Amino acid sequence: MSIVINANNFPTFFADGAVTEPLFLPPNGTRTKYPIGWRGLGRYTQGSLRIWRSGVKLLPGTDYTEEANGVFFDFAVAPSSVDKITDYVICYVPRAADVLKTQSRNLFMVPNWLNSIGLDECSFIGRNIASRSNATATSAGSTTTAQSAQGVVPWVSLSRDAARNACIAAGGHLTRNREYGNIIRWQIAHDIYPTGNSVSGADGMGVAAAPDPTQAGRTLTGSGPVTWAHNLLAGGILDLVGNCWEYTEGLELRDGVFWVENVNNALVSSGISLDITATSGSAYSALVSGTYADDCLPTKNAGDPIRGADGCWYNKSGSMLLIRGGDWDYGALCGPCAFYVSSPVGWAGDVYCAFRLAFSRSEFDALPNS
Repeated sequence: MSIVINANNFPTFFADGAVTEPLFLPPNGTRTKYPIGWRGLGRYTQGSLRIWRSGVKLLPGTDYTEEANGVFFDFAVAPSSVDKITDYVICYVPRAADVLKTQSRNLFMVPNWLNSIGLDECSFIGRNIASRSNATATSAGSTTTAQSAQGVVPWVSLSRDAARNACIAAGGHLTRNREYGNIIRWQIAHDIYPTGNSVSGADGMGVAAAPDPTQAGRTLTGSGPVTWAHNLLAGGILDLVGNCWEYTEGLELRDGVFWVENVNNALVSSGISLDITATSGSAYSALVSGTYADDCLPTKNAGDPIRGADGCWYNKSGSMLLIRGGDWDYGALCGPCAFYVSSPVGWAGDVYCAFRLAFSRSEFDALPNS
C-alpha cells in the first residue's frame, strides 16, 4: 500500500505546530499499543494526535485512543502484519515545555516500548556524550556538572561513581542499560545500524568528524554526520557507536553471572551466565532472548541475531562494570551492541571512556523551563 494524501483527509491542523512521523514499530498483526518516538521532541499534547492509514484519516476515540502519558496510544484493531510503517502517518503537537527542554538541553525522548521494569514510560537521553557544563571545542572545562552539548570536548578519565554524581548534579542520572536496550532493540526491529568514530576520527567508510584537539583520534561530541545518529536522522542520538566507551548503569558481571536491575533499580542476579567462550575481544552475533531481552546480553547460543560484528570483552572473575559502544580505535568491533565487562567496579577510568546523561520522565518534568 502507499499513502495518498489530499486536501480532504489532511486538515489544516497539520500546519499548526504539528510534527509528523511514521509508525514507531513494524506492525505485526497483534500489537495494538504503539508509542510516538521518531522525532524525540517530547510527548504529544492531549487531543492533538491524528493518524492516517493509506491516506485515510482514522477516527480519534474510535479507531485509536490516546493515553494520558502522551507517549503511547492504542489502536482498536491491531495493524496488519502486511502493513508497512510508511502506510501510517502519525501527526501530533509536541508539548511546548518538552520541546523547550529537549532542544535547549540536547535531549531525545525515547519511549519505554519494551515495558522495561525500573524505567518510566519514557526517558530523555542526551543526544551527545556527556561533557562538563563549561566545556568548549578546545577545553574539557572544570565544573562537576554534566551536560549534553554538541561540538565540545567529552568528559573522560573519571570513575563510574564520579560519572553518576555528575549526572545527579544535573538533575538526571547515568544512562541505564535498559534505556540503551530500548534503543538497540528498536534499531534491530528496523535493521538500522549507525556508524561512528571507530577509526581514529572517522567511521569505517572514511567519513570524518571534527577532531578533538585534546586527544588524537577522538572527535568532538556530536560532530559527525546523520549516519552516526541512532535513527540515521538529523536530531538523533549521536556517538552511540565508537568515539568513547560509555559507562552504563544497571548491569554488572559478577563472577561470570549477569546482575541486572529489579523494579527498585537494585541489582539482582539474573541467573544467566556469560556463555561467550571465544577470546575476550572477539565478535559475537546474538543477544539473549526472552525475559532479559531488554538488557541486550551477548550470547553464543541461538538468540536474537544482531547486525554487524560487535565485540564482547569480558572478565569472569570478580565484579565487572559495563561500558558500551566502543571507542575511536576499535574498528569493526564497535557498534550499538559492543559490550565490555572487563573493568572492575572501582575502575578509575581513562581517556577512552565517557558517559551519557539521561533523565527519567519525573526528573525531566522537574527541570526548569529554560
